[in-house]
Amino acid sequence: MYKLVNGVEVALSEQEILEFQEREAAHALKQQEYLLVKYKDLRKSEYPTVDELLVALIEKEEGRPEALNALMVQRLQVKSKYPKPS
Repeated sequence: MYKLVNGVEVALSEQEILEFQEREAAHALKQQEYLLVKYKDLRKSEYPTVDELLVALIEKEEGRPEALNALMVQRLQVKSKYPKPS
């Protein structure tokens, strides 16, 4: 491995190589951790809003369950589109 010093390629020392590898490993671990929870962000962006849910719940109480049923279908589609990692 090399680095540039004043435009000249210079070999990394063993210590610099170890430090680089440690940083890379830490970054890879953080990336793995993020991928395990990324589905939550993706789902949240496509779920119905709280306002939509509130209106649907009120309409259901008034005897019109269609909006709530549609939201439940939408929710299941989103969950299917972005499954929880195992």
